[in-house]
Amino acid sequence: MSFSSEVKSELSRIIPRGKHCRIASLAAILSSVGIWEEGPDGLRLSLDTDNPQLIGKCFTLFEKTTNISLKLSPERNMTRVLAKEEDLLAAAELLQMTDGDGRVRTARKTGVPDALLARACCRRSYLRDTFLCIGSMSDPSREYHLEFDAQTGEHAQQIRQAMKDCGIGSRIIRRKKYHVVYVKDSTAIVTLLTMIGAHASLLEMENSRILKEVRNQVNRRVNCETANIGKTVSAAQHQIEDIRLLEEKGALKELPEKLRKAAELRLEYPEAALQELGRLNDTVGTAITGAAIIDDVIGIVALTVVISMKGGNGASGIGSVLLKVVLFFVLAIGSGVVINKGMHFLDERFPHTRRIPIASLCYCFLLGYVAETYF
Repeated sequence: MSFSSEVKSELSRIIPRGKHCRIASLAAILSSVGIWEEGPDGLRLSLDTDNPQLIGKCFTLFEKTTNISLKLSPERNMTRVLAKEEDLLAAAELLQMTDGDGRVRTARKTGVPDALLARACCRRSYLRDTFLCIGSMSDPSREYHLEFDAQTGEHAQQIRQAMKDCGIGSRIIRRKKYHVVYVKDSTAIVTLLTMIGAHASLLEMENSRILKEVRNQVNRRVNCETANIGKTVSAAQHQIEDIRLLEEKGALKELPEKLRKAAELRLEYPEAALQELGRLNDTVGTAITGAAIIDDVIGIVALTVVISMKGGNGASGIGSVLLKVVLFFVLAIGSGVVINKGMHFLDERFPHTRRIPIASLCYCFLLGYVAETYF
C-alpha cells in the first residue's frame, strides 16, 4: 500500500461529531465525486469512484446527517445512490446544493457553498474529505509533495482558499484536464496532516523526515571532511614545493632555526595539517605551537616569492598574480551587482521561498570554482 493510500485509509475512518462538520464533509465528497442528474425516473445521484472506503464513509455520513434510508448499487466504475427523490432533494437542500426554485444544481465539481466553510472545524472536515476524494501524497522518504486534482478552476480556488484560511500556503498549476493545488513545503504538509487528523501518517512522515535530515547532515559532514582533506593535501604540496625550491637555491640552511625546523617538519610529515604539526610528540614538534607553524609556513611562502623574483622572472610573476587578483575582484563585484538585482526580483515575485538562499550559495560556489580554476 502506498503512503497516499495509508493516509486515505486513516481519513476514511474519521466521522465528525458535529452535524455542521458532517454536512461539510458530505458536501466535500459530493462536490468532488458526486453526479446529480435529472433522469426520466426523477433525480439521480451517483458517486464517480470505486474506492470502497470512500463509498462506505459517504453512506455513513448520509445516515448520520440526513436520516435518509438509502442503498448503494455498484454500476461499472460508479456507484448509484438509491433513494427516494424527495429524500435526495431534502439532502441537496441540507447541503445547500439547490437553486432558488428548489432545483438541484447539476454543475459538476464546482465546490461547496462558502457558507458551509464559515467555521474552522468545518474547513478541516472539508479539506479532510476533499483529500480523501481527489488528493494524493508522495512517499516522504523520497520527496515532499501533496496535491489535490480538481476538475474545475472554481473548485481548485476554493481548496486553496480553505488551506490559506488555515494558515497553509499552496499553489495552483494546470496539468492536462486538472487544476492541481499542490504543497511542497514539509512544514506545511505536516500542518495539513495534523489539521485533518492523519496522526499516524504524520508520525510516519516525521520519522522519514528525521531520517532524511540525519542522512543529509552526515553526507554534508563527510563532504566537508573530504573537501578539507583535499585542501590540506593541496596546501601541503605547495608548501613542500616551496621548501624544495629553497633547498635548490641553498637558502634553507641559512634560515633561522625555528623557521628551518618548521620546514623540516613539513618535509617529514607531508600529509599532516598545520595544526597537527604543532601537536606532534616529536622533540621538534613539541617546541612549535600550531600558531607558530602557520606563521612560519607563511614566511616560507613569502621568502620563496622573494627568491623567485631574484631569479630573473619573479617581478613578472608577482605582477601576474596581482593582475589576477584585481580581475577577480572586478568580476566578483560586477557579477554581484547583477545577482543582487536578480535576488530582489525573485524575492518580490516569489516571497517566502528557499530559492534565494540556494541560488546565493550556488553563486558563492561558482565564485570559488572560478577563483580556483582561472585565477
